[in-house]
Amino acid sequence: MSVRSEQAQRSRVRLLDCAADLFATRGYDATTVAEILGRAGQARGALYHYFPGGKQEIFAAVVDRIDAELEAEIAAAIAGTEDPLDRIAVGADAFLGACLTPAVGRTLLTEAPAVVGADWESGSEFLVIRTALADAVAAGTVVISSIDELALFVLGGIARLGLAIAADPRPERVASGVATVRAMLDALRQPGRNSVATFRQ
Repeated sequence: MSVRSEQAQRSRVRLLDCAADLFATRGYDATTVAEILGRAGQARGALYHYFPGGKQEIFAAVVDRIDAELEAEIAAAIAGTEDPLDRIAVGADAFLGACLTPAVGRTLLTEAPAVVGADWESGSEFLVIRTALADAVAAGTVVISSIDELALFVLGGIARLGLAIAADPRPERVASGVATVRAMLDALRQPGRNSVATFRQ
């Protein structure tokens, strides 16, 4: 990579970092392009050079980055968890914990759907849940006629808990939320198929 390319990449990342911080603390509507540029120490033309769509495009890029980081965090959390339903519960623990942060709670969950739209059905969270449920059905842990509909149901419940935590970000709400998810998943288990998951306190 050339020196100019490296400088351009650093400038773009700097804009994203500053925009992400402002969107998380002030919100999309209250954040101006001038504020982003001022914090980044860059001229007005810089933002439109990297993000021709202006504030909405840089917001979308921030959302994509937060979503990718959250996906990686959930993947790391569930790695090595063998029981499919435990995998969902452990992933929910990671997700709901992340909802305590302004980046996930405010930017990703609260504002992104209104500004750039959100399609939960095609997101990584849905795929994690659907895959786990398919594994549970294959193992005989769960008996259900429609995996897709159950995955949407489970995801919808976890997402609503995330929104509630984002509105009132207290760690104890994460613990009670995970316990609720856990109870829902245990209700799906066939008799004799016990959980082995443990969670952080």
